[in-house]
Amino acid sequence: MDHPSPSAVERFLDALALAWQRRHEPNSALRKLTLWGRRLLIAVNLAHFIFLLLVFVLTAAIGERHYLTAFFLFIPPQAWLLPLAVLTPLTWIFCRRWLLLHCGLVLWVAFGWLGFQWNSRPVAQGPVLRVMTNNYGQNNRQSFTAFLQEHQPEVVVLQEAIGQMGRLLRAYTNYQGRAFGEFVLLSRHPIINAGPLPVYDAHGWPVGAWFELSVQSRTVVVYNVHLPSPRRELYRLRGLGMLAALVGETMDDGRSSRFQEDISKAWQDRAELASRLLAHLEKEKRPFIVAGDFNMPSRGWLHRQFQNRFADAFIEAGRGYGLTFPGASSNPLTGFGPWLRLDYIFCSSSFRPIKCETERGRRSQHRAVFAELEWSGGA
Repeated sequence: MDHPSPSAVERFLDALALAWQRRHEPNSALRKLTLWGRRLLIAVNLAHFIFLLLVFVLTAAIGERHYLTAFFLFIPPQAWLLPLAVLTPLTWIFCRRWLLLHCGLVLWVAFGWLGFQWNSRPVAQGPVLRVMTNNYGQNNRQSFTAFLQEHQPEVVVLQEAIGQMGRLLRAYTNYQGRAFGEFVLLSRHPIINAGPLPVYDAHGWPVGAWFELSVQSRTVVVYNVHLPSPRRELYRLRGLGMLAALVGETMDDGRSSRFQEDISKAWQDRAELASRLLAHLEKEKRPFIVAGDFNMPSRGWLHRQFQNRFADAFIEAGRGYGLTFPGASSNPLTGFGPWLRLDYIFCSSSFRPIKCETERGRRSQHRAVFAELEWSGGA
C-alpha cells in the first residue's frame, strides 16, 4: 500500500526540525542564518545611532539656516527613539549586549536632547528683580493667575495681548501697564518711557517693544519680543513637501526648484531677522532684560547666538526641562505635554539669574516663564 507523499507544510516543518537539531554544528543553515541576522541587526543599531548623532550635531550647528535641520529641530526628540520599538525585541533575542546602546540612547534623549537642567539655587546677596513672560494670545481660556500669585513678579511681559490692557489692569490692580500693539508690559515699578522696536518682520510689523523702568532708583530697559511663528514653513514641509524641497535641490525641474528656493528663503529670512534683533540689542548700554516668545528651539543655531551674548535665565538657574510649547498637546510620545522651549528670559551682564521656573500643567498653547534676576553690578 502506497503511503501518501508529505505535504509542503510537512516538508517545511521537517526541514525546520532538522535545522534546529543541527543548530550547533558550525556549518548548519540555522547557525549561518542566526549569524547573518546578528550582523545585520548590529549594523542597523549602529546606523540608527550614527543617524541620531548626525541629527543632533547638525541641528545644533546649522539649525534654522537650512530647512531640513530647521524642520528636525521642531520634531519631538522622543520620535527619534521610535525605531527602538522594533529594534529592542530583536536585539534582546540576537545580541543582548547591544541593549546597552538602547539604554544610552534613551538617557541621551531624556537628559541631553531635551535639555535637562539642574542648577543650584544661590541665595541672593543683593536686590532682585522678579520677571515673568507669557504669550497670552493662545491661552485656551486658561489663566496664568495661579502662577503669577505664586511667584509675585514685579514685571509681567505679555505677547499677543492686543486690546487686553483694560481687562488685565482690572484683574491685577497692583500693576501699572503700557502697550504697543500686541506687546503689553505690567509693572509694579514706574514706567518712564516706551516704544516699538525698530526691527520689523516681512509684513512691516515690529517684532517687539521696549519699556524703560525706574527700579529702585536704577533705569532698566525691558524688551518684549515676539519673533514670527515658523508654523507655515513647517506645514509646507510635511508629507510630500520635504520630498519636493529635496528634489528641487538636486534637480532643476521648475516647480520643485521654485518651492525649494521659496522655503529656503523663508528660513534664511527668519535667521536674518533674528540677527537684526541681536544687532539692535547689542547697542543697548543700559541694564536690560529681553523676554518673550522667540519661536526658536533651545538647541538651535539662533538660540546659541542669543545665549552667547546674554544670559539665558533657565540655563543659568533653571531646574528640569523648562518646556513651554505646546502646553496642550495630543502627542502621546510627549506625554500629551510640551516638547519645545520657545519662550525665554535673557538678561545683560547687569543681572545674574538665580532662579527660573516654567509654569506646569496649564493647557494653554504657551506656558509662562518666571525668573529672579539679581543685580550683579555689571555694565
